[in-house]
Amino acid sequence: MLKKKDWKEMIQEFSDKVDKREKLIQGKIDDLQEQAQIIETKIKDNSGRMIELEMEGDTGGVATIKKENRDLRIELEGIQDAIEGYKSQLGTARDYYAKDLEKIRAAVNKAEEEHIQWGKDTRAKRDDLESKIDELKQQVEQINNELRFARTISEEMEWGYIKHIDPRVDSLKDYEKQHFIKSWMAGHDTERFFKEN
Repeated sequence: MLKKKDWKEMIQEFSDKVDKREKLIQGKIDDLQEQAQIIETKIKDNSGRMIELEMEGDTGGVATIKKENRDLRIELEGIQDAIEGYKSQLGTARDYYAKDLEKIRAAVNKAEEEHIQWGKDTRAKRDDLESKIDELKQQVEQINNELRFARTISEEMEWGYIKHIDPRVDSLKDYEKQHFIKSWMAGHDTERFFKEN
């Protein structure tokens, strides 16, 4: 399947067509002006020869040159009219290809609509991602708080649970309580803590 041209390619093709037409017209004008120059030179040369023939009294030669110059002037007039016709076409290529411009306009408008939709979709995607990032940041903060305020099990035992296991713990100093809990958790004999008191 052929790839559909985008609006940039369409504009480039349009520009190439316009340039090509303008160059063809200008080339035609240049060719015609060259022909006109040749005819004008020939008329001028003929006029010089005609004067010489008149001075020599060659009426037949004069009549021939006059007829040739008349024909050349008619040809020159036709060429000059053609030049003016071509000149009037210079700069009109955009109008000449107006249908192409309408297609380009439609393609540009469609591309603009698609770009606007893309922008909306992309912003929505970004907003969704930012929302997820915010949610993840909150979860990280919550985990950090939990970690910050979390106590080890032995610390929790010290803050209220160990006295249910052995009420005598209240008589121990704080640093002794931790040793007692660790010994108790390891399954060691804990009576030694109370013999010293």
